[in-house]
Amino acid sequence: MNAIWPKNLIVIAAAFVLSVWPPAAARPQQEGPPNPTVSVIDCRAIEGHTSGVLGITAVLFHQRDRKDQALLGEFLKKADGSTVEVRIANGGWKNASVARIRNCFGRGLLLFPAGEMSIKDGDEFAVKFAADNSGK
Repeated sequence: MNAIWPKNLIVIAAAFVLSVWPPAAARPQQEGPPNPTVSVIDCRAIEGHTSGVLGITAVLFHQRDRKDQALLGEFLKKADGSTVEVRIANGGWKNASVARIRNCFGRGLLLFPAGEMSIKDGDEFAVKFAADNSGK
């Protein structure tokens, strides 16, 4: 069963990406100033999987610090299916889709193009959530 889990995760991630993440050319341009109300939460990767065939990376994650557990849970409920920004180490912010894993409280799934970022099991990174997720 454990050998099947990564393959199922990649298939689920691919379906999610294809359904909610249009190509850059098809994304609507944001009108007006960006929402200044955001929250940045330090997170840790539980598992990371890349599919070269599908061209995506899926990262199962949770908060890095226990004190942020409730905050991350709330933002994941609001942000499920939306775009967030992710920063690894000293790099710049990159867009990723986020999904709330409903059967694992306080866990999220990041989906982004393979090669965009490298996040492996145990890596730490920051996730920036819009407070209202009006860009969903």
